[in-house]
Amino acid sequence: MGLVAALAERRPILCGGSVFERMRRRSDLRLDEHVAHSALIHDEAARSILVEVHREYVEAAHEAGVPAMVLAATWRASRERVEASRFAGRPLNED
Repeated sequence: MGLVAALAERRPILCGGSVFERMRRRSDLRLDEHVAHSALIHDEAARSILVEVHREYVEAAHEAGVPAMVLAATWRASRERVEASRFAGRPLNED
């Protein structure tokens, strides 16, 4: 069953709601103080970790037989936060 059908039928969906916490608690990652884990895609090693964490959510959902919904890591990348960060002037939400 796909995500849209599961939503329409009010079925369980596994959501990747703690991706940020998993990234924040890693000692091998440095989150930007303004945009948090939104900037991790710009570092090859960090991007690999981010991909793996998202993949784990999708695999867990697959094993449970439910759809997965993992949201973008850019929820902290508002215009104001990006401009205050080391990524000022870059379209972080478009990367």
